[in-house]
Amino acid sequence: MSFDSTTVLSISRQGDIYLRATHNLKNIEVMGDDSDDNLENAEQNTPINNQQSRIFRNGSQIRQPGSSTRTLPEHSGSPTRPLPEQPGSSTRPLPEQPGSSTRPLPEQPGSSTRPLPEQPGSSTRPLPEQPRSSSHPQQPSQEINSSTTTGATADNRQNLRDLFPNLTDWQICEILESYSDMEEAASFAAEISEKNEKGATMESLEDVFSYFEKKLHPSRQTLRVEEKHIFSDVLAFYKGRDFDPTKKLRVIIENGPGIDAGGLTRHMFDVVFQMLRKSDGENRYFEGERFSLLPICSSRTALSEIFIYIGKIIGHALLHGIRVIQIPTVAYFYIATQDITQCLEYLDADDVSCEAVKHYVNEIINADQQTLKELAENAELLQYIEESGETSVLTESTKQHILQSLIVYDVLIKRRTSYDQLRQGLEMVGVLQTIKDHKELCKPLLTFTTKFDDMSPENMLRNISCSSVNLAHGPILSNVIHRMNNNELKGLLKYSTGSDNLNVLKDQNLFVNVKAEYTGVFSSTCLLELTVAESLFEDEDMLLNALKAVIVPGHQSFNTA
Repeated sequence: MSFDSTTVLSISRQGDIYLRATHNLKNIEVMGDDSDDNLENAEQNTPINNQQSRIFRNGSQIRQPGSSTRTLPEHSGSPTRPLPEQPGSSTRPLPEQPGSSTRPLPEQPGSSTRPLPEQPGSSTRPLPEQPRSSSHPQQPSQEINSSTTTGATADNRQNLRDLFPNLTDWQICEILESYSDMEEAASFAAEISEKNEKGATMESLEDVFSYFEKKLHPSRQTLRVEEKHIFSDVLAFYKGRDFDPTKKLRVIIENGPGIDAGGLTRHMFDVVFQMLRKSDGENRYFEGERFSLLPICSSRTALSEIFIYIGKIIGHALLHGIRVIQIPTVAYFYIATQDITQCLEYLDADDVSCEAVKHYVNEIINADQQTLKELAENAELLQYIEESGETSVLTESTKQHILQSLIVYDVLIKRRTSYDQLRQGLEMVGVLQTIKDHKELCKPLLTFTTKFDDMSPENMLRNISCSSVNLAHGPILSNVIHRMNNNELKGLLKYSTGSDNLNVLKDQNLFVNVKAEYTGVFSSTCLLELTVAESLFEDEDMLLNALKAVIVPGHQSFNTA
């Protein structure tokens, strides 16, 4: 039996993981009844030892040395398989294989078999190498190795990286090592990318964050920023060609404190989106309430495509486990589906950002028939109704339809360009597909959720662990937390973690460490730890004032990474 393809694939399933092994075959002729045995793993599903194989996450796998998937042996010096010695004979007849694609050797005169010339020092001699056929190109032996990128050009790597941003660099190198043809490489990369997105079992938001974390390569890319120009520095970084969405960040604040082990990254994202939420200034790109923000849309934002880069920043923050912005539920489902008709059930009059439109929406909701007649003649309202594309006259029977048109236009339609750019940015960093596949589960990533966004004393205390030899310190800290208002609690959280969002404590609590040898208050944002001097617990007012002192508004809210 002759094999002229360079690669044979076998796919097997263990649990929820699909394994894909590749076998390089080198124009091998297989003779005898053992041919099926040699190919058993190429023709059937075969369990593969996970410890002996490197597996593309939740997807396909490329065979590594030591895998239980067997390939045909290749003998040095010849691409063919030597015939085993036949007992009692110096030559071996070549039996004809029924249905074989190989060409039998021509019959020798006076004999039914062709004798092999005797080789000095051996009673048998392997068959000489067959002439190379144009239909059976001989391929050099090649071992798959993730540490090398032999045969893969920088252009090919960049092309696959652009097409499949959720694949890591080592995955791309593995694919290019296995497939010399770019069309085949792209096809296999698409399989892996799809399985990466759909193969993960997600039952909670913690599972989503865990999945995002695993998508990032352990190596880091450096982002240098100046505190005074942090927004422009960050925007330039995400616009640049050197940005790699598959790598974690290491943030360096010029002339700033700390080495980034997570705290400076959280601080950077938090500061950037505080600026984006500002109600004035040149960097204003969102409007509306804090937990119901809407992207603005103007000719400037549309032509500059600024929201593509903002989408990349939002998505990359999510890959780091950081929620940075909350938009209305109706806006979230538009991003997830890009279909307005699937969003209508989530419309909420409170999401309207234009104060004038919001005023008229409330007026229409509460209006009686007389008031409706007066509103139907209001010139300003008629202009807003016309802008929404509605042509009906405001009456009791058309009231609900007009309300829907006003809300849909203000929240969605007039901002559609900005939403589409945000979707594009999220897709470029490999986040959008997860949102599309798990719409309900991923909703808290971009919308208000009490667990993370309600900064009440009770929520704060649920995420705090106090370590002290004195059991009385816990109740004292609890009383102090209850005496702090919402903004003060956010300030304390940002001072301790680098972010004012409880989401940063999704998998661990803020650790309050009471130390006798310390004076004052000290935080480590990378360890999510707040160290407080034991002497401050002698009086509640003293402790409250000490905590307020480190969260002065307008000042840097951390003192180390």
